[in-house]
Amino acid sequence: MELLGFLHGVKKGFQDVEKRARDPSGIRHDP
Repeated sequence: MELLGFLHGVKKGFQDVEKRARDPSGIRHDP
């Protein structure tokens, strides 16, 4: 199991959720 890769994915996921919560209009997935 790649722990660092997993943690990086979780961190990125949290940032996505945070960004979405701050900007309700940005519901679509941006790269």
